[in-house]
Amino acid sequence: RGPKIIIQKYKNKTGYKRKQGFRSELTRVKVLEIK
Repeated sequence: RGPKIIIQKYKNKTGYKRKQGFRSELTRVKVLEIK
């Protein structure tokens, strides 16, 4: 399992906030870095 990745989504006009944290498998992380 790789390091924890934090994703933040924010829309200024609607005041919409979303924070998501997850740990993906190392194999998936390596594939994403190659692409």
